[in-house]
Parts: sequence; structure tokens; C-alpha cells
Amino acid sequence: MNLTFFARAAALALVLHAGAATASPLMDLRADDLLAMAPELRKALALNANQQLLWQQSEQRTRALLRERQGRRERLQ
Repeated sequence: MNLTFFARAAALALVLHAGAATASPLMDLRADDLLAMAPELRKALALNANQQLLWQQSEQRTRALLRERQGRRERLQ
């Protein structure tokens, strides 16, 4: 559920930034880039208290997954 919520939020971020200079191919998007846009998106969404809590949980779990992924990459090298 949390990954689905984050994916929807990311899709919404792309829609909100549709007026940008150029579009990005979907394969060029990285989770790090999406997390960098998350604070702006969160403000734009004007979430209620429950939604904010869910957003925080999703963001924390996503960051933890990315840290784990980075750790695995470093151990493999």
C-alpha cells in the first residue's frame, strides 16, 4: 500500500511539473529524484492530518529501502 501511495504521489508530482521545459522519460526517473521533490509535492497536496501521517510513514520506509539498497551496492563493490 505504501509503495502504491508513493507511486501515485510521484505520478502526481510529474503531472504538477508537466509545465516544465521538457518531459523526462519514465526510465530516467530515480527514487532519489522523487524524494527530492517530495517536500514540494507535500505542500502542494495540502494533506489532512491522517494523510500527512501516511505520507511520513511512506517517506521514511522509502528512505530506509534506499539506504539498504545503497549499502548493498557498496558491499558488492
